[in-house]
Amino acid sequence: MNKNDVINLIGEKILPIIKNDGFKFRKAQYQFSKKGTDNFIFRINFVCLDFSPQYKIPFYIAIRNEKVEDIKNKFLELSPKSQQETSTLTLPISFFTEKNYIANPIEFWVEEENDIDKITNFFQPFYKKYIIDFFNQYSSLKKISDFMKDSIDKNEIFGDKFYFYFTSAILLKLSDDSEYLNRVEKYRELINDYPVFNREKYERLLDYLKSYE
Repeated sequence: MNKNDVINLIGEKILPIIKNDGFKFRKAQYQFSKKGTDNFIFRINFVCLDFSPQYKIPFYIAIRNEKVEDIKNKFLELSPKSQQETSTLTLPISFFTEKNYIANPIEFWVEEENDIDKITNFFQPFYKKYIIDFFNQYSSLKKISDFMKDSIDKNEIFGDKFYFYFTSAILLKLSDDSEYLNRVEKYRELINDYPVFNREKYERLLDYLKSYE
C-alpha cells in the first residue's frame, strides 16, 4: 500500500460512520469536517506518517470558531489558504482515555488493508462514546474558553503554549469573561521569557482587543 491508498481507505471506511452527523471527508486536508452553528466547525484530523512499508496514523479532534480565528490570523504570518485550516482547540484522541494524554497518544500502524479495518473497529464505538458528545458540549465560546483556562491552570497544554495563551485571551474577550484582565496579565507573566517578537505580538493582540470594549 502506498500513502495515497492509506488516505483513501481511511476516508472510505470512516466516513460512513460519521456521515449522518454531517461530516464530509476532505482528503487534501486529511480531515473529516462538519459545520456547526454560531461560526463553529468541528473536525477529526489525522496524520499519515511514512515509515515504509508501514504508516503511523495519529488522530486528533479540532474545533474552529471563525470569529476567533479571524482575529488570531491577523497576527499570524500564514497564507489565506492556511488561515482557513487553523483551529481554536486541538486535542489528540487520547484525551478521552489517558490521564497523561499528551505523553501517551493513541496511534495506529498501517501496512495492509486489514490494519485500517482495525482502525475502523476502534473508531466506531470511540466516536459514539466520546467524540460527538465532546463536540456537542464544546459548541460555545464560553465552554471552550473555560476548557482552555482549566488546561492552563493544570499546565496540560497540547501544542504551542504561546498560541494557547494567545487564543485563550481572544476567547476570554469574546465571551465577556469577568476574569479577562487578571488572565491576560497572568499570560503576560507566563510569556515573560519568550522571544521579543512573541511578547510584542501578544501586546498588539491586547491593543486590538480593546476595540471590543
